[in-house]
Amino acid sequence: MEYPDLSPYGYSDFPVPMVNVGWLGPTGGIPADLELRAAAITDLASWKDPRALAALLHAAYDEPLAGCAGGDIGEALAALQPHAFTPDLRAEPLPEWVRWGFEHALRQP
Repeated sequence: MEYPDLSPYGYSDFPVPMVNVGWLGPTGGIPADLELRAAAITDLASWKDPRALAALLHAAYDEPLAGCAGGDIGEALAALQPHAFTPDLRAEPLPEWVRWGFEHALRQP
């Protein structure tokens, strides 16, 4: 699967999934309910861009979102791990459910 390269875009030109997970904080972007934010997690794993990593790390420490989609956040982070912009991404500092999803995804063949 080919991943889109978003490096030519500025931070004001970001994909909708990044907005939906709340990456811009409570005052930026569009208000999104928890279900929409959780659904955006899976989409972010397919974006080959450091901003996707930043959005997922933001989501990992967002308690309501990580509480319902922590495993999905971890799996999405694991999908980004092989890229050059994630050299220090490890499971240890992640919250418990996010860490479980991350480790689970890395164990899959």
